[in-house]
Amino acid sequence: MLQSIIIMLTLSILFTQSCKKDDETNNEPNDKESPSLVITSPTSDFSFLSQTDHVTISGTANDNHSVLRIDWADNHGNKGTANGTNNWIISNIGLSNGDNIITITAYDNAGNSKAIEIVVTYNQFLTFLGNPFILPNCFFVNTPTDVTIKVSILSNPRLDQNSVKLIEVSQNGIVINEICQLFDDGDLQHGDDIKGDGVYGNIVNITRADPGNTYLRVKANTTESQGEVASFSPISTISVVNEVTQEVVQQILTIQHAGDAKFQELITSVSKEQAISQTINYLKGQTDVTSAVTTVSGDISVTYSSGLKGMILTGENGSEGGGGGVSTILEREKKIRIPLTNQTRGTYNQIKSLSSDPNKILDKDVILYGPCYTQFVSWGTEFLDNLNTTLSNSSCSKFNVTYLKNAQADLASLKALSNYGMIVMHTHGGLDENDNVLFQSGEEVSYFSLYIIDWILGRICPGNYLEKQVWLVKPSFITAYNNNFPKSIVYNGSCESAKNTTMSNAFLTKGANTYFGFTESVSGTFDQQMANQLFPEIITNNKTTGEAFIPNQHDNSDPPAYFVMFGNDQTSFSSGLVNGDFEEGNLSGFITGGDGRVITQLGNIGPYGGSFMGIISTGLGFTIDQGSIAQTFCLPSDKTILQLNWNFISEEFLEYVGSIFQDYFQIILIDQNGTEHTLFYKNIDEMYNSYPLTLLSPTIVFDQGDVYGTGWLNLSLNISAYAGQSITLVFKSGDIGDSIYDTAILLDNISVN
Repeated sequence: MLQSIIIMLTLSILFTQSCKKDDETNNEPNDKESPSLVITSPTSDFSFLSQTDHVTISGTANDNHSVLRIDWADNHGNKGTANGTNNWIISNIGLSNGDNIITITAYDNAGNSKAIEIVVTYNQFLTFLGNPFILPNCFFVNTPTDVTIKVSILSNPRLDQNSVKLIEVSQNGIVINEICQLFDDGDLQHGDDIKGDGVYGNIVNITRADPGNTYLRVKANTTESQGEVASFSPISTISVVNEVTQEVVQQILTIQHAGDAKFQELITSVSKEQAISQTINYLKGQTDVTSAVTTVSGDISVTYSSGLKGMILTGENGSEGGGGGVSTILEREKKIRIPLTNQTRGTYNQIKSLSSDPNKILDKDVILYGPCYTQFVSWGTEFLDNLNTTLSNSSCSKFNVTYLKNAQADLASLKALSNYGMIVMHTHGGLDENDNVLFQSGEEVSYFSLYIIDWILGRICPGNYLEKQVWLVKPSFITAYNNNFPKSIVYNGSCESAKNTTMSNAFLTKGANTYFGFTESVSGTFDQQMANQLFPEIITNNKTTGEAFIPNQHDNSDPPAYFVMFGNDQTSFSSGLVNGDFEEGNLSGFITGGDGRVITQLGNIGPYGGSFMGIISTGLGFTIDQGSIAQTFCLPSDKTILQLNWNFISEEFLEYVGSIFQDYFQIILIDQNGTEHTLFYKNIDEMYNSYPLTLLSPTIVFDQGDVYGTGWLNLSLNISAYAGQSITLVFKSGDIGDSIYDTAILLDNISVN
């Protein structure tokens, strides 16, 4: 008996070992499915500009059985294996000057593989400050389109300015042809605001006869010891598509409406699963429908014969996955676009933050995005009003809030999300047939919409809400229109907003720090509870995202919706004066009015220190609005001296001295009671009588007369009377008498000491 047991155990061990050996070799002889492979960092795009000579790349991979390994190789002969499989990372890949085409390949146990490429560009001799700004980035075939291109280049005395060119390339960077030169000449016909500010631009008319992608980048040469050396920006994409007719769009919207009506009719008499199944059968019977399928979120994805897609959301009342069959009409309110404080005012604002604490949010602009506001109020689950009150009552960290409700929460506002340090969306959501997380906007679908082309490109699609068809937003819409989030906090209060990482990565790979969402269809009550718990800790108590977040919380739905956090758990808002040296490369921390921006140079004038300086003007380039920048912060009790460097440059010198035309520079302090105090004021006459002037033309040219400047000056102001208060500092340029002859004030090294 004992001998039999030993034999059986031995056979069992041999069989187990044999199975293991089979699994490790071939191991899935019928497996023909390749793994999935995604790069999530440092970007989800195919092109990335590295400011250092090494890069770390990470991402995810999945397989129907298992991922065996992740290999990488570049076009310079380097190769290796990533650490990890489902979540993998390749650390500190060395970069050569120019393009480094890195191929990453995932393998499964059956030998199936999936490869993707990323072009990582490193320029040893020239610094491009972010991606080129190209607008529009999509248009229809056979449609002549004026495309504006701008790119910011860090000041470099070895740069050949005539060599800054827009070129067409293949997706992996091979040059196809040169399109046009880019200019920093202040000529508005070239789309350039200010001569000599380091921003190069042009407006070029482009026509494409065939649909597809066109790849563009900027090339510039510097003179080095080894001769002319070319440097390149990242590669940007313009998408060209075939136009659809109004009849096609109207037919789709008719079917969408009928499909929604069918589901709402069925849900009153059969189970939700039966209602979905019968609605799908109904849709499949429609002439223009090629497929209708259930998504992972339980919604219905419809594909039409034109290739366009739509969604029927099937969420129930009280959940945030769909319209829920409510029959009231969507409240129509006057559309409010992005306020002036957050608009790009005749400037280029695509520069990535280059400095400062990676955990601190400097930008106090907040957007509250509530396309379902009226519905959620009727359910008693709307939390945006409470959050708006919390933000308004915050004393030390003062916030500038844009609050969009119902139809105000449109697609235009989503194109400008990277202007905000905190983004809070309270809406419906779900997943499409490709498992992309999507959420609902408040903007109705129309053939005359500016965004039909985004529908064709799969960035958005129509979905039902309150007997209307509104745009549903996919991750690709966020990435197509937003660059360089200012380390933002993103809260996506919609169903399945964190079911996977497709939406969170759209924000995190573009510079956001932290993303909050829900793993399943979430009840409105639980969503409200989480928001009311989280935001007072971040805003009022100035806690980090990790300190404010309580893990493992979920609602009572089946399956339960967990409240989760992706990204940086050390993120918090800064309460003191920030970015006074402008070394972020942008105006993070400041509220802008009129013409205010950050530049690297003005003609032959560079920053007082570092690589960047601020500029406010009475209206250069495309705008005539007088410029100001302002920042609200808590002044510590031991910080009593405001210090800064400034440089007054004007066309009103010398012929308008003693006249009624008196441009000025003013510094205003607004105390905690809202009272304004002028700390400093100098106009043209006072500047002429106080400081020696230098003729700056023709190196610096505005648009009317000769330009004179004071050179860099130091200023110290005693503000001890306001110590311990929440104050606002406003730096303002202004006109008295006219807005024709321009003045600009350069600013740098603003600090309190």
